[in-house]
Amino acid sequence: MKRVLGAVTILFLLASLLPAQNPGSTGSYGFFHTYEGRVLNKGHFNIYTNFNFYSTKGEYLGTPPPDFKAENWWLRAANLAFSVGIIKHLDVTAALRLYQDTHYPNDYNLPDDIFLTIKAGSFNFVGRRFSGALQGTIRIPTGEVHNYSHVEYASGALEFGFLGAMSYFADPYFPDRNFNLHYNVGLWFHNEKGQDITIPDQDPRKASVSSSKLIMALAAEQPLGLFDLRLELFGHIYLAKPDPFIYSAEDLAAITPGIRYKPLDWLSLDLGIDLRLSPGDRQRTSGVPNASDTLDIPISYPPWKVHAGLVFYILPAGKSKSYQLDIANPEARKRLEYYEMIMKESEKAKKVEKRVQKLRKERESVTKEIDKIKEEIEGG
Repeated sequence: MKRVLGAVTILFLLASLLPAQNPGSTGSYGFFHTYEGRVLNKGHFNIYTNFNFYSTKGEYLGTPPPDFKAENWWLRAANLAFSVGIIKHLDVTAALRLYQDTHYPNDYNLPDDIFLTIKAGSFNFVGRRFSGALQGTIRIPTGEVHNYSHVEYASGALEFGFLGAMSYFADPYFPDRNFNLHYNVGLWFHNEKGQDITIPDQDPRKASVSSSKLIMALAAEQPLGLFDLRLELFGHIYLAKPDPFIYSAEDLAAITPGIRYKPLDWLSLDLGIDLRLSPGDRQRTSGVPNASDTLDIPISYPPWKVHAGLVFYILPAGKSKSYQLDIANPEARKRLEYYEMIMKESEKAKKVEKRVQKLRKERESVTKEIDKIKEEIEGG
């Protein structure tokens, strides 16, 4: 138990020193920004949809022109992801960013880019309390324009990244019914060197470097029956800094409190809000059009962003989720409590058996010492 507490403490310390942002698609097991160390069972199929937004009234800074009329300034995006378990320890996710505000003359990308993720995971150890995963993601630039502001940088090149995920479950047999903790760390490569970067109302400029960033995330969840309380800490730090005409070239740190509601066995509803912790100024971007020079809107990442999502659990016919029962049903609850009792007693029995084996070895050692002493006495 001391080792478990020590590992959890180290994860918290690492995340508090360097929070980061998940660069890939959503899907499989996970949160808004954080992936779990588990993968879907073979043949299991999930659909995830997410919508997020920020809005503020775009008041004019200074004396407005005669024809100026203040309107709400929006920052919106929508995602749709399909995840399927291929074989044991492996699932894949195909995600489409359905909509993304760009603030270019086209107003929005409909659709935006495609994300493809291969995830190998559910590698359990320490009595199934820990589960690890590794995944690779590519971002295919199918959107009309890129290098838009106020969100994560999109270069318009074929981007890719790698991520490691580690999960801790207080209950190794029913992980979704008790406290769980998840940690991610990875690298993301924008791969834009030589790429023509689009800039609003200006000619494209050729990127001179390929930027990259370190990403990290930490998430905790406490189930409470039909509701799960959730908390994420995430962000990124650029390792190879992009050119100055790149929007969103700033490091980012944010915290996301959230809640998951599970009204049905095949449906979950997620709600959360990103609260930016890092400064809201521009650390590197310069020489590009900046709407915040004339309007009272954020310069870089917004101070908050609301997230809402739906998860549909599409399972093989005649099967149900192995980790969740209808606990509102008295008979199901009774069976579940009975199985939990058996598993806990089994764990206790294993500990007792180890203790007995240790005592047997100690007894054998003591017996040998006694026999040796007897021989010495008889010999004397």
